[in-house]
Amino acid sequence: MIKHNDFNVCIEIGEPPNKTKEFETNIEILTRHSPYFKAALSIWWAQKRPDEERLIFKKPNVSVEAFQILLDFMNLSLIDLSTYSPTTWLDLLLAADEMLFDNVLNHVQFHFLCHPHQWISSLLVQVLNAVVSRPTCTDLRDYCLKDAIEKNPSLLFNSPDFNALNEKALEEIVKCDKLGIREIDLWKKVVIWGIANVPNSSRLKNTTTYQPEEWEKEEFWGLKEKLAPLLQWIRFFDISLMDFEKEVRPFSSILPEYLIGDFVRWQLTDKKPLYFEPKPPRQKYIPIESEIITSGQAALIASWIEGKFEIEAPLYIKFCLIYRASTHGRSIKTFYNKCKNVGPTIIVVKLKNSKQIIGGYNPLNSAWKHGRFSSARGDRTGFLFSFTDRQTLDKAKICKILPKKRNCGIYDHPGGGPCFGMGPDLWICTGLEKKIGQTVEKTYIGNVRGTEGYFYWDDCEIFQVLKKRG
Repeated sequence: MIKHNDFNVCIEIGEPPNKTKEFETNIEILTRHSPYFKAALSIWWAQKRPDEERLIFKKPNVSVEAFQILLDFMNLSLIDLSTYSPTTWLDLLLAADEMLFDNVLNHVQFHFLCHPHQWISSLLVQVLNAVVSRPTCTDLRDYCLKDAIEKNPSLLFNSPDFNALNEKALEEIVKCDKLGIREIDLWKKVVIWGIANVPNSSRLKNTTTYQPEEWEKEEFWGLKEKLAPLLQWIRFFDISLMDFEKEVRPFSSILPEYLIGDFVRWQLTDKKPLYFEPKPPRQKYIPIESEIITSGQAALIASWIEGKFEIEAPLYIKFCLIYRASTHGRSIKTFYNKCKNVGPTIIVVKLKNSKQIIGGYNPLNSAWKHGRFSSARGDRTGFLFSFTDRQTLDKAKICKILPKKRNCGIYDHPGGGPCFGMGPDLWICTGLEKKIGQTVEKTYIGNVRGTEGYFYWDDCEIFQVLKKRG
């Protein structure tokens, strides 16, 4: 701890009208903890006049509370962020990054990542704006973009702070290949953001709905300049013809040349556009409490349930975990207590000594029963599926039920546990000491595992499928 007569630096923090304060400290403690101060203050120390007793150093862009925390850290080497608000965490993150307190920066970033529930709904825009261009904050940046916004876009797009996004942050979002929002809705949000951020456009900003047919040419020019970096990332060819005519064509003067002609050609003739190469559709997400499959894989399964071959948005399906073998236990009694007469359901299974994941969709409302003499049942919408690993989607496989066997999709196996088809095409035993299963192609088209016979598995999860129309 330094003594009062050792103070030789006065740090003036803040700037009116915000809170300001002068902090007296010692050059040695500042330079020991911060390369920033080591560089800045060493120059002054080498050039100071003999009559100068202390240096006055100004930092107007740092908050008083953040610098106080840094000063306490320099003296005590401790920071307890639990006593501060997320707004203060952000101020501290920015101060630590600017003044090169690397240990503090890493600690604050880790705290953000460990406690997202305390800030994600109220401070997402501000955090993303702050970290999107900072190479020192890539972990927090990636969390905002990939774990928060991609998987739950409503956190951002329904935020009252959406229009406060800076241009770089919005560009990174629009570039995302995995974004669970309709392209037309993304376009509308981008236009509204542009209107809110065009300089000197008070008339546009005061309207509750944009009406481009009433705009002046100069207003289109301002919007075109503001949106120019973003338009290349919009998947215009994923927008329906009706939505394009209503929401996009009115802004033809800001769109890339030849886009409208190519779009109409694509829609009416299904011929390849002449000037534009359509970007692949964005991959969508569905949140799922799974340790076996990802949200992207859950979205693909949901698309199959809805009768689609590709992931489309919106997906009005929710998966609710009702059974996990590693959590609830592997016994026939436990399985039936959790799953009996619950439906529709999906089952996902991680194979032992393999990255492969297999599973099935049971469309019946009350399907899983326990009894040696229960009859087979089902309908034509049931299917089996497999993934090569927990990340890959392009090699996903779906095995549909044979039309003539549509009433045999589900079978109560004498050994207990979920069973699809009469082969059994997929059976997972939940009652034996060893975690075994079996696949024999008979009721479904193709062997879901790729090979017939018994196998071992690591874990099994069953989810109830809830459908809700928007």
